[in-house]
Amino acid sequence: MRKLERQQHRQRKEIFQVEDEILDKHDQLEQRLAQKAETERLFTIRRRVA
Repeated sequence: MRKLERQQHRQRKEIFQVEDEILDKHDQLEQRLAQKAETERLFTIRRRVA
């Protein structure tokens, strides 16, 4: 009986660790998606129609 309880405790601990890893990855992805894009004018093309 104690052996089974220890096994269940170990499995629960592993589940919590995996959930923490998933949440961390989720947070990282959210941060990457939230990064704002910046634009900068590199050059201007001028044309004259005759």
